[in-house]
Amino acid sequence: MIKWGESDALQIGDPVFAVGNPLGLGLSVSGGIVSALNRNIMDTPYDHFIQTDAAINHGNSGGPLFNMKGEVIGVDTAIISPTTGSAGLGFAIPARGARFLVERLKQFGWLRPGWMGLKVDQVTPEIETGGGPSAGGLDHFQGVRGWSGGQGRVAGRRRDPALRRPEALG
Repeated sequence: MIKWGESDALQIGDPVFAVGNPLGLGLSVSGGIVSALNRNIMDTPYDHFIQTDAAINHGNSGGPLFNMKGEVIGVDTAIISPTTGSAGLGFAIPARGARFLVERLKQFGWLRPGWMGLKVDQVTPEIETGGGPSAGGLDHFQGVRGWSGGQGRVAGRRRDPALRRPEALG
């Protein structure tokens, strides 16, 4: 049985190996080291990746990144490469984050996305001059509106048609 490892215990230089199905060719295993921790690749909202030089290619995403004890310490997620193949810049979500998602999938069978009850709108002249916030208009340029029935309503908050920047509250 495969076990979760402690991704928080990883150190730069620790040996790891990645398992996947690169380019649909079948099972593949490649070895390397942890090159960096808490890496922000500015491509996703998640910014605490494990960076490894173990070859991760297209098709490896979702495959495990193992430590030398055979424990899953990450889930292969992304590569940065000037070509379509591995260039030694592979990234994995640490086990501590992936474990939470897997447990949710086991428990509920699906992942419930977060919802703040907000929506970003294009600010048109009609919205901007529509009589101020109580009438749906904006006193200053803003583009975030409360969504009727969103989480704010669940929490007992009333709907404010336009949320203000701090400097607009003055």
